[in-house]
Amino acid sequence: MRNALIKNTAILIASNIIVRLIGLAYKVWLSRSISSESLGLYQLGMSVYMLFVTFAASGLPNVVSRYSAARFARNDINGAGSALKNGLKIGWAVSIFSAAFMLAAANMIAGLIIRDANAGIIVLALIPAVLFGGVGAIPTGYLHACGRSWVSALSEIIEQLFKVGFVISMFHLFGASNQYTGAAIAAAGISAGGIISFIVIRLLTGKLPGKTDKNSMSEMVKAAAPLTANRLIGSLLQMLTAIIIPLRLAAGGLTQSEALSVYGVLTGMAMPIVFLPSTITSAVCVVLLPDIARTRAYNNIPLLSSKIKRAMFSIGGIALFSAIIISMLARPAGDILYNQPMAGSLMLALAPYTVINGLTHISSTILNGLGHEGKTFKISITGGIISLLLTYILTAPLGIYGYILAMLIQSAVCLALNLICIKLSLRGRLSKGSRRARA
Repeated sequence: MRNALIKNTAILIASNIIVRLIGLAYKVWLSRSISSESLGLYQLGMSVYMLFVTFAASGLPNVVSRYSAARFARNDINGAGSALKNGLKIGWAVSIFSAAFMLAAANMIAGLIIRDANAGIIVLALIPAVLFGGVGAIPTGYLHACGRSWVSALSEIIEQLFKVGFVISMFHLFGASNQYTGAAIAAAGISAGGIISFIVIRLLTGKLPGKTDKNSMSEMVKAAAPLTANRLIGSLLQMLTAIIIPLRLAAGGLTQSEALSVYGVLTGMAMPIVFLPSTITSAVCVVLLPDIARTRAYNNIPLLSSKIKRAMFSIGGIALFSAIIISMLARPAGDILYNQPMAGSLMLALAPYTVINGLTHISSTILNGLGHEGKTFKISITGGIISLLLTYILTAPLGIYGYILAMLIQSAVCLALNLICIKLSLRGRLSKGSRRARA
């Protein structure tokens, strides 16, 4: 089991590095192909995508992973297959509804979130991504639980390559006549990648054993609800933050165009570099969750505690090393990659966030693996509210650095609360979540 865990983690780390490097090269190319304002519109459009894809792609993959892992631990192959079938059935219903709403209200959504009714074309371009991307995420939980992480890894690489090829081809054929067209083509690339990824992952998953079970579906919906609500409210808070940042930057003295450009530099140039180390964290998280669930199902607390400590120390060390490297290379990277000094300054300011965010991510995954989705939900919402309030207060006087400070404080609060809950769970003082973990 330990060798399988290491193997799956290594596969995911390698694939994540490949995906992120392709994505980084793509972001550099995109930032040079469209204006900073168009890049800002695209990033605001991604807030729309993250909001609507949340319904299918947040709670269900984790619940499928946990349910499948528990059943594989009992050699119940049919039960594991049924968990995925149930998840897919729920996911299709939710994704179709989300896509239909986006189609009917594209201009209204653009006006409310992107703050520009003319940006409705960006919302329309993201509809296939919501439909197929949400459902395509669900089988990954089953695949990680049964030790076939290579399928998920391969689909992500193909998705990224197809997305980049599609966008470059569209720019070559049609060009970007204005800021809306450029942002819409980039958004359509997300949809193209999502469709091809769904096809690949579904074909390679193969025929599933077992049958759908209405009672089990009901249990899965209840288990996924806190996680989905967590991500949904988190996405709403992120969306509100994305709306507030340009407004508060404008309140601090920038024009609307300048504010949108600064937001585009932060989210489209600095953050992709700073979040590169999360390739390792994400890989560890997706493999660790079913492993924690299996160990918890056996009620082996000493082994569980040992695995948690190793995961936290490993991610903490990697994140600290990454933060040091980012601090050293931030300014040269901003100049060389983007020819944008502001990007380097923002990377330097974001470097400490790498450490706190990595530890927060892994601790949240551990808490979910222990079955405490409700606790994760409450902690995440608390952090989101803190971030929103601090963003509003700090961004006008401190500029974009006020938002970065808000991010740091939010992540630190969530990390502290996660660690407290994990400690209480290992001591058996969060009994309700423990019973869920054995489901």
